[in-house]
Amino acid sequence: MDYRYGSHRVYQIEYHFVWVTKYRYKVLSGEVAARVRELVRQTCEAFENRIVKGVVSKDHVHILVSSPPSLAPSEIMRRIKGRDEQAFCGYSKSSGEPSCHSSRLRAGSSDMLIPATGGTHV
Repeated sequence: MDYRYGSHRVYQIEYHFVWVTKYRYKVLSGEVAARVRELVRQTCEAFENRIVKGVVSKDHVHILVSSPPSLAPSEIMRRIKGRDEQAFCGYSKSSGEPSCHSSRLRAGSSDMLIPATGGTHV
């Protein structure tokens, strides 16, 4: 067991996130997959999330994240997906609207599978 410690708390909270590309296009390969992997790592490090395991497939991404109890799973996912989309799509400086050159890279939906893992030990 790899417990994490904070002031006045000991915890082990892990979430398994899975998300897909739009219409499950198989675009996550080569440089794109490497860039997605790096962006997810950077985002997780910035918000005190530890990646236990992760896989970037051609049309979806799996990550198992250890997170502090102060972050809701939906907030973790919002930050990761938002940062990935901004990096790949960019934003128009004049209108502030997304100007995605490759709409296939955009997240397919807001649906997520987020089972919490781990057991309790006394």
